[in-house]
Amino acid sequence: MKKFYKIFVACILAVIISIGIQNVSTVQTDAASVVATIGKKKYSSLQKAIKAAGNNKTIKLKKNVDLKKGLTINKKKKAITIDLNGHHLSVGAENSNGKGVTIKAGTITFKNSKKKGYFSFRSCLISQGAKVICKKAKYYDGTSGSLFENRGVLEIKAGIYSPSSLVVDNYNVTKISGGTIKGTLRQTTGTLNISGGTMKSGKYLMFGVLCIGGGTTNISGGTILGNSEPAIASGFSTSSGSEVASLNISGGVFSANGSPAVSLEYSDVNVQISGGTFRSDQKSLYVFNFCDTVNINITGGVFRAPVEINTFDGNIIYRAPARFDKGIKVNKEV
Repeated sequence: MKKFYKIFVACILAVIISIGIQNVSTVQTDAASVVATIGKKKYSSLQKAIKAAGNNKTIKLKKNVDLKKGLTINKKKKAITIDLNGHHLSVGAENSNGKGVTIKAGTITFKNSKKKGYFSFRSCLISQGAKVICKKAKYYDGTSGSLFENRGVLEIKAGIYSPSSLVVDNYNVTKISGGTIKGTLRQTTGTLNISGGTMKSGKYLMFGVLCIGGGTTNISGGTILGNSEPAIASGFSTSSGSEVASLNISGGVFSANGSPAVSLEYSDVNVQISGGTFRSDQKSLYVFNFCDTVNINITGGVFRAPVEINTFDGNIIYRAPARFDKGIKVNKEV
């Protein structure tokens, strides 16, 4: 009887040990397959986490994510945050619309709560009705398109942006209050508000660091640094063709070497300057092809180089020496 009892106990112990080993193995497998978390909940893919995320929830990456297909985010009437958490999110493929990431609806915040990690995707389309907020992180792209094609609302509050081409192609509302941007901002139409941050030359430039084609651009702060190209320039056609752009500058620093700080050529741009500092080894402000639809009103600002306004045939309408403070008003009646 005692022998049978020993054998029975030994069998029970063997079963318990076997179950324990299996459980440990299962836990290890589960841990290895976790890609993202929302609070204490774990998900085996970023797409599953995005689908499950409720309003005001944060998705934290637990490992690097390299997607072979384009990423589409549709969170209507919801706001979610994607935190790299020290990892990278790379989207190497495109959706059917030619974009690596498509934000269809909702408010999506991108950020990185740790030092390492980055976002990399083949252009992000922000659809009408959607909103993207960019906080501290590094952002790259891998195409000749724009890092962000914005047809909704884009807010850049912090981060480092180093695309191979355009940083932003704006068609609706873009707000920039911080961050370091290396590349071209293209203001096609809509409204662009700049109150902070640093923008400078990158790998690819059109006519300047900030290139204006249409819409309204309001600048109250920040620094825009051109190199051999202007800090602000115009000269490309918009889809509307005849749109008259507006440029309103009340603050900020604008600098260029080898070109004017602000160069407005071949485009209809109404200019209002009430503040800011303009530096160049050539001209602070250069306007060529001045025409009926353009009004230029300068009531303030510090100009470290001359201001020159010309007609299409090269006749100088107005030229002021360097270091003047204010007092220009040029309009279609001149």
